[in-house]
Amino acid sequence: ERCEQIQKEWKNAFPLQRLSGVEASPGWVGCGLSHVKAVEEAKARGDPYVLVWEDDCIPRKRNGESGNVHVIRRMWEQVLSQLSKNLGKWDIVLGATSQVKGTPVLEPSLSSSLVSVYKLPKGFTTHWTLYNASIYDFIIAWKETKPSPIDVYMYEKARIFVTVPFMAEQRQGYSLIENENKDYSMYFNVAESSFRSYGNTILPVTMPTSAKTITSILPKGSIKLLSL
Repeated sequence: ERCEQIQKEWKNAFPLQRLSGVEASPGWVGCGLSHVKAVEEAKARGDPYVLVWEDDCIPRKRNGESGNVHVIRRMWEQVLSQLSKNLGKWDIVLGATSQVKGTPVLEPSLSSSLVSVYKLPKGFTTHWTLYNASIYDFIIAWKETKPSPIDVYMYEKARIFVTVPFMAEQRQGYSLIENENKDYSMYFNVAESSFRSYGNTILPVTMPTSAKTITSILPKGSIKLLSL
């Protein structure tokens, strides 16, 4: 049901391949193991990177309305083109973060004409996460000790970046991590707006309203949609 819902919300703009999540308690352990599962499969296939969505990943909303999903697709493909040319410069790229801690730094070589990409000292959430093969082993190693939630652990080593404007946010609903209904929209609004103060943003923190041409440059296979 949630997979059908996310396909509807994204209007099939992105190819998705469902991957059953791992059930474990507490919820953050199941979430982390699910990400590890996706990364293990990507490593086994020899993928240079893999994009993982959690099943509460929805198009970024502004002024109460979801962005044009085809515009988001175009923006992401522009950034992915830059990332694929610079695999040695990053480990993880997030499509959004619910919090910003520290001072983000713009990385022009990873940015595009539509999207700025910032080095993120510390943030939260993994609902839209692109993993580089350079970090596969570190993510997989998490399952041995599970020292902290995966979105805390990864900042210990990974070079993590975030796109601005944000690509997505999390659907309001019950959180297996916090064991209660949550609405994170305000967190994303505040976090995204904070980038105005860091300067050098290629574009204002707004999203274009239309897409012209869309060329698929996604890696082999589909986005791994974690059904948690």
